[in-house]
Amino acid sequence: MPLSSGARLGPYELVGLIGAGGMGEVYRARDSRLGRDVAVKILPPDLASDPDRLKRFEREARAAAALNHPNLIALYDIGDDAGTSFIVTELLDGGTLRQLLAGQRLPVNRIVELAGQIADGLAAAHACGIVHRDIKPDNIFVTQTGRAKILDFGLAKSVAMPGNQAALEATTQAGTEPHLVLGTVGYMSPEQLRGQAIDYRTDIFAFGVVLYELLAGRRAFDGGTKLDAMTAVLRETPAPLVSTVDVPLPPALVRIVERCLEKAPAARFQSTTDLAFALKSLSAPEPFTRAGSAAVTTPVASHWRALAGWIVSGALLLAVVMLLWHPWVRSAAAPAAAVVRFAIAPPDGLDFAPTTANVAPFAAVSPDGQQLVFSAGTADGPVSLWLQSLKSGDVRLLAGTGTRPYMAFWSPNNQSIAFFTDNKLKRIDVNTGAVQTLCDVPGPHGGAWGADDTIVFASGDPSGATSSLSRVNAAGGTPVALLSVPPAEGVSLRQPAFLPDGRHFLYQSAPDHWIWVGSLSGQPPTRVLQADSRALYAAPGYLLFARHTRLFAQRFDADRLELSGEATLLAEDIRLTESNGRAAFTVSSNGVLVYRTGDLNGEHTLAWFDAGGQMGGGVKDSTARYQRIWLLPDERSIVAEIYDPAQNGSGVWRIDLESGTRTRLTPAARDDGNPILSPDGASVAWTARAHPATILRGPTNGAGAESPWVTVDGPVEPTDWSAHWIVFNRGNESTKRDLWVAPVDAPAKPQLYLAGAVRGRLSPDEKWMAYQSDETGRSGVYVRPFPDAAGGKWLVSGNVTANSPLWTDGGKQLLFVAQDEATLMSVTVSTAGGTFTMAPPLRAVLRRVGLSGSHLAVTRDGRRVLVSTPPASSGVDVPLTVIVNWPGLMPGR
Repeated sequence: MPLSSGARLGPYELVGLIGAGGMGEVYRARDSRLGRDVAVKILPPDLASDPDRLKRFEREARAAAALNHPNLIALYDIGDDAGTSFIVTELLDGGTLRQLLAGQRLPVNRIVELAGQIADGLAAAHACGIVHRDIKPDNIFVTQTGRAKILDFGLAKSVAMPGNQAALEATTQAGTEPHLVLGTVGYMSPEQLRGQAIDYRTDIFAFGVVLYELLAGRRAFDGGTKLDAMTAVLRETPAPLVSTVDVPLPPALVRIVERCLEKAPAARFQSTTDLAFALKSLSAPEPFTRAGSAAVTTPVASHWRALAGWIVSGALLLAVVMLLWHPWVRSAAAPAAAVVRFAIAPPDGLDFAPTTANVAPFAAVSPDGQQLVFSAGTADGPVSLWLQSLKSGDVRLLAGTGTRPYMAFWSPNNQSIAFFTDNKLKRIDVNTGAVQTLCDVPGPHGGAWGADDTIVFASGDPSGATSSLSRVNAAGGTPVALLSVPPAEGVSLRQPAFLPDGRHFLYQSAPDHWIWVGSLSGQPPTRVLQADSRALYAAPGYLLFARHTRLFAQRFDADRLELSGEATLLAEDIRLTESNGRAAFTVSSNGVLVYRTGDLNGEHTLAWFDAGGQMGGGVKDSTARYQRIWLLPDERSIVAEIYDPAQNGSGVWRIDLESGTRTRLTPAARDDGNPILSPDGASVAWTARAHPATILRGPTNGAGAESPWVTVDGPVEPTDWSAHWIVFNRGNESTKRDLWVAPVDAPAKPQLYLAGAVRGRLSPDEKWMAYQSDETGRSGVYVRPFPDAAGGKWLVSGNVTANSPLWTDGGKQLLFVAQDEATLMSVTVSTAGGTFTMAPPLRAVLRRVGLSGSHLAVTRDGRRVLVSTPPASSGVDVPLTVIVNWPGLMPGR
């Protein structure tokens, strides 16, 4: 019997019944503490006595608590009042897809928009290891503002990533009838119906069923009985959409639905991120000022590594080849030319410029738009330059380009490629493969090749303090300085790019993020605009640049050096490292744009995991761009560095994990980061990037003033604070950094501990130092005695490429991040009797934690891990997107 209006469950006063179903009743309620309306879902007493129903109810709460995404229902609270279990969520205004579909057919573009949102929500859940298992129109809500929200995680399961079959869980429910199938008949995948092991692809199948129903106005698998519907799912193919729908459908959309509905999981999309990407590629990006729609759109296949061969052999490539050879490609003025999009996968077994290689920009298209050079490799292996023809699709390795070549750029005649490796500038002839060293470049920050064979490049001196722009002949020689910034100014110059006259060039300054125009003749530079990335000139008169991972184009007069009109949004979620201006987009002189998505800097969400890798719940209001996190001793609050894109800088904050309350500990107008925490949690130390040689400190309660603490020559980065020592790196990332220490009570007397080491962390007894070093050519985690580093050395990480060591469990356990699989590893250690011993093998504690231990914190007993989870779109396997005739997207074209 429904509860009456005015009844209370804890602090929640029920207002009225919203709806009821097999898993409970949902009420509108008022939160008396916060004064807001909420939705309260209860499990009635007759169902609460059923252990299976209660378990499923609790599972829904746990699953929802682990998730934080705008396309997923938000969980506020869970509780029990006199035996009545309840879940409190956000109150939604609108209706389910089932209700929305009643008596109407939605426009195709609206369906595609909703489908993209649903796929984004599923991708977020899947990134947290959660499979919904009951995707259907009744469990998808559309708010009055048009936002899709996925509801009801009562059947959700926590599973491993696809491919780890040992960890996959079957769809049958333990404790119920053998092979009892859970889900909704007509929407369940074949493997779900058979009670087999399932993974994220079962949700993709159900998504395809929903999308089919949205488009066709009828169910994909139906029948007079449930058995008929089950038989249809297992054996039948739905009627083709083209014969069912009376409006034209994009062929790519039809293919997306067909691939989602494949009977075999391996034939479907292999991740929901891929699915979301494919849906978003169906229409032109929504502009800052409205951009025109693409005339031709091509499908994105389900698995990027399988896509390469398909592109080469399929009809898409024929169309692209014809377009590339068509006269409009060689002429900037062709307003009627079609806009064509397609994707390019990396060579088999490799990734585009793995994050650990720090080699963005990820690709460079030749000036004539015919060839693409890109970096590809593995996280723990060499990264090489590869060349792909956009005419034939052929791809080949450019041998002899070093182990980590990056920031490649083309010669104006399309015959040579320049690149940086091992602090040198080199060039390679694309026809002969001959490689030539042009000059030394300490700390390179990008280059450009002018029409008169002048190369301009940005660099920093060995100390990392001075930044300069220099020129050198493309045949090699001694560089000549064009512009140099003294250390006192704290400014970095980077990412030059020539304008059409070959005499003027664009470049970016940091940390103010201004784009300037410089001159080979030494004329004073002209300031143009602010952007988070480099800027590139593109015919017939635009600047392309990124702001907060969004790619824009704006009219630019290269003679007057003036911008005009509004900036138009071309693409979102551009892969961008805002700290150094490296962004994954490149453009030819004849209308070919290439970019890569996947936000490296996007907002992360905090979540707890136990030592077995099971998620223990999200953290309230925790979405932010975390750079470093430290747990306070009470383990209820953290100190974190958070990047603020609005001010292009970071700050140090204290965050209450229970309430979500944030207190800024550093000045709002300043760029501060690299925090470390005192052992008692009362103080925090950090660096202000305007004063990179000084470590500051202040109280964590935000009530006191900051004060200088440690000052050295050159950039400094604190990494640990123990009872008697402060540990810090000294030097610049583009050169070798060293590990230093200073007594807490005598910070003016720093001491070199070990050259070539970084991220040092002292054991709780201060007798051992764990640190990161690439002395073998691969990053590894080591341990040495402290304070005498010469007393021995132990490689803790074995053959794993690793970083970010962390001590826990009173020094009995050492954690580190395995870079190749973004996995938190554990090894048991002993320091009894003054000797260091390990107890292999290494144990994987938690997978998919990101590539840096600075984005996670561990409790003192080592039993729980707080992880800053990156956006689902940041995966390394995202392909390159190619747009032919991108100016056709501009207003008025």
